[in-house]
Amino acid sequence: MKTLAKLVLGITLLALMAAAPTPAAAQPAAAIVVTQTLHDGVLDFQYPRVVGLPDAAAQDTINAAIGRRVAEFRHLDAEVAMARYEVRHNGDGLLSLTMTFYLYSGGAHGMTYMRGLTFDLATGREYRLTDLVPYAGGGRAKIDAAIAAQLKKRDIPLLQTFDGIGENPDFYLAADGRPVVFFQLYELAAYVYGILEFPLPFNGR
Repeated sequence: MKTLAKLVLGITLLALMAAAPTPAAAQPAAAIVVTQTLHDGVLDFQYPRVVGLPDAAAQDTINAAIGRRVAEFRHLDAEVAMARYEVRHNGDGLLSLTMTFYLYSGGAHGMTYMRGLTFDLATGREYRLTDLVPYAGGGRAKIDAAIAAQLKKRDIPLLQTFDGIGENPDFYLAADGRPVVFFQLYELAAYVYGILEFPLPFNGR
């Protein structure tokens, strides 16, 4: 009887284990980012590549988006072409980075361009600012007001009136998760002011 009881208990435990829900795969909290290099004639590119994500499709999507930014500047006519990157936020399932491209084609100085990329590490989705700080319900007005206040405080002479961020502004997430909106050279102010960056006073998620 004892042997039979043990057998029944064992079968019952196996059945319960089989019926128990399988734990969901752990979502990646942070990404592993490695540096890729491209040296070809005038090109001196260092750009990021994400490796080791549990979802290969998400990883491929992220790296493809990075590759498109590289391709955007790789074939432009220039005497000097450089690319560098900086990881701005890497945690809580989000990766945000900037890629900076410098092109010199003669003249007094070259031109620098910055691109911001923010990704969901679980899906590979690339976020726009409105995905993280919805424009509805006065969100966009708050962003515009925050930038206008910083322009006034920093006393930056504008080439044109600041009329707002537009539908898809350049941005990245800072280490604390807050969005930073930025504007390209000459977009708001003279070359000497560089790429203007404006941290927003609220979290982006």
